[in-house]
Amino acid sequence: MANICETCEDLKKYKYWHDLQNIKHQFFKIMLGDFEHHLRIPRHFIGCFMGDLSHSSVLKGPSGNEWEVQIIKTKEDVLFSNGWEKFVKDHGIKEGCFLVFRYVGDSSFEVSIFNNSGCENEGSYFTKNNNIMSSNSSCRSLLHLENDEGCSQTTKFAATKLSESKLMKKKLDISSDEEMEMGDRPSRRSRRTSQGKQSQMHYISKRREVTEEEKDHAKDMARNHNKSSSKSSRKRMFEIVMRPTHVYDGFHLTIPKEWALEHMHPKDHEVKLRVPGGKEESWVVGCRWTSQRQCQIRPRWSTFVLDNNLEEHDVCVFELLQKGESGKNRLPIFDVHIFRVVSEVVPLTVLRA
Repeated sequence: MANICETCEDLKKYKYWHDLQNIKHQFFKIMLGDFEHHLRIPRHFIGCFMGDLSHSSVLKGPSGNEWEVQIIKTKEDVLFSNGWEKFVKDHGIKEGCFLVFRYVGDSSFEVSIFNNSGCENEGSYFTKNNNIMSSNSSCRSLLHLENDEGCSQTTKFAATKLSESKLMKKKLDISSDEEMEMGDRPSRRSRRTSQGKQSQMHYISKRREVTEEEKDHAKDMARNHNKSSSKSSRKRMFEIVMRPTHVYDGFHLTIPKEWALEHMHPKDHEVKLRVPGGKEESWVVGCRWTSQRQCQIRPRWSTFVLDNNLEEHDVCVFELLQKGESGKNRLPIFDVHIFRVVSEVVPLTVLRA
């Protein structure tokens, strides 16, 4: 049966590359490392692609404008080279952005650009390929749009901001788990300045596959720990199951809203994290409140994750030992009880472009 399945999969791959039109083929790249100057096209794409790629390629951005980029070949790789740097600069592409390249024929690709929020980069739809455009004229061109009748009109930026504000005020009926996933993402700038490069990197797990039973066991261990604690201690605890945005990419953790409103300082502040039973070591991380009144652990959270080898499905119980006093410069202190889904620890690996 296994051989039949493997044969079927091989047949599907063959039909995908040979029978489907080339314009159906696409690949993605995460912007990491030295991506500003050149970008390697995936080797699997080059090895399987049946079309011809000339030395000159055209990249069509979301705005519909085009950039000419040279394709160079080395002994091992095929790269976007001359012209790629301008495409990156014009679109404001930053480390961690996610680009999808769809082949459209004649060595050309349509490019979709996603930022660290997981959504498309809005500004990419208004980017022009104009060498003489200054930054000020670029801003003015964004505000000077044409309406459906072809008449130009000045777009009021304040009106856009007002509509965004109204949208943000719409309340969503979501659970605390969903709040942790859907809370405000930190901006690229704040992540860059507060956490450094670690928070912008993408990590992959080298841990073996975990079973549903192992996931449940980690949750059971956390529940048993909570039950064995005193009633007063339980009130000072909250439990989080680690998700990819906590430990692999993004590196921010949202504290359950009701718990945070009751126990956390109402302004941005720092807290100290400790791991009981481990080394006598502590980590000072930042707590930041979002516009949705959610308290997120963001700055330097990635350091705590990597130092303690946290992975998806691990369960962390945060116990507030000291509330802290801002006037006396005493930080709140949490003990973080870690219940691993797999006891064997394998350090995370940085995902390279």
